[in-house]
Amino acid sequence: MATSHPLPSLLSCGKPLDASEGAFGWLRESLPTDDGLTERLQEDGYLYLRGLIPVDLVLRVREQVLGELRERGLLAGEDFVKLGATISAFQPELVEQNVDVTRVMFGEELHAMMERLHGEPVMHYQYVWFRSLGRGMGTAPHCDVVYMGRGTHRIFTSWVPFGAVDPMLGGLMILEGSHQRRDLTGDYLAADVDSYCVNGPAAEKIAKGEMHWEHYQKPGESWDGSFSHDPAELQKMFGGRWLTAREYQPGDVLIFTMGTVHASLDNQTDRLRISSDVRYQPVSEPVDERYAGDSPIAHGIEAKRGRIC
Repeated sequence: MATSHPLPSLLSCGKPLDASEGAFGWLRESLPTDDGLTERLQEDGYLYLRGLIPVDLVLRVREQVLGELRERGLLAGEDFVKLGATISAFQPELVEQNVDVTRVMFGEELHAMMERLHGEPVMHYQYVWFRSLGRGMGTAPHCDVVYMGRGTHRIFTSWVPFGAVDPMLGGLMILEGSHQRRDLTGDYLAADVDSYCVNGPAAEKIAKGEMHWEHYQKPGESWDGSFSHDPAELQKMFGGRWLTAREYQPGDVLIFTMGTVHASLDNQTDRLRISSDVRYQPVSEPVDERYAGDSPIAHGIEAKRGRIC
């Protein structure tokens, strides 16, 4: 008889998660060759594809990044962060002009899958979100549309782990059924992180770059775009489970919609979690100007848009 092993204590945003059967579980796995993937994405709000990207390509990128960090004296051993070393979680400069990263994120496998899911020709955003996360808190629960909703909302995010990622290393989580809960997310999904009140108390700080984002419901208060900073309480509110992989493997891709609430588990190890994500949308749809062109402005000062409150 197989023996079940209890999950270790899992954290997200520094808070313990309820790992009971009704509150936590595993992503439904799919293969690129499966039928009905578009319908499954619409039903679940995500698609966890095993082995979509060539493994050797993913591991080559991983070794390039780790090699760069070793040269900087930040790692001890293969992927262990050296004691006292500080590694910024968000480091797009590590992979600028990296042809292998371009091949992973914009290559034929992912592009063809996105065309299949959208059912028409697609384009990708030039901007690649690249992260190398050491021990510490991961990403708070959020939906991507608040960061990139000025064009079409028919955008799919694809998240790629560069190496095996188990729950203790801080894998991505999907909040089950959250894409169908507009009763809870409606006001939030209409927000734009780069919009601010020009007649509000934080207008001058925003214009000078002293405050990054203003809260969409509380003018004057700083915000980071998250829906919540308490994943356990959010799970109780929505009723669905937090879902992750038992262990993401090189070559796996997690795809999800703009209205799917997602977050990541905290990295409770001394190892580095390397991942990246990129967005694809139909060519026929309007594009968010923050991510268009060869030098996208993303969320800088140029992206701010004032409104009368």
